[in-house]
Amino acid sequence: MSVIELVKISMIVLDILFVMLKLKAELAEKYLQKNNIEAAKKELSEISKISKESMDNTRAIVNKLKHRTIEEEIKNYSRYYDNE
Repeated sequence: MSVIELVKISMIVLDILFVMLKLKAELAEKYLQKNNIEAAKKELSEISKISKESMDNTRAIVNKLKHRTIEEEIKNYSRYYDNE
């Protein structure tokens, strides 16, 4: 997979992730307004878990990008453009 493809996919995933986190935060607020503390705690716990997993995944992607050689990138680009 080329760097361009990886970045595009990562941006889509991050966009979906932020929407999900926003919705979970709004749901937790609604639970708090209704004094449903346990449900709010559950949502906040899930937000925390998802955030940590996402940070770890993002770091892994960035580290993978950092360790590519120019030869690997040329190979990936030529594979990408040969298939078009």
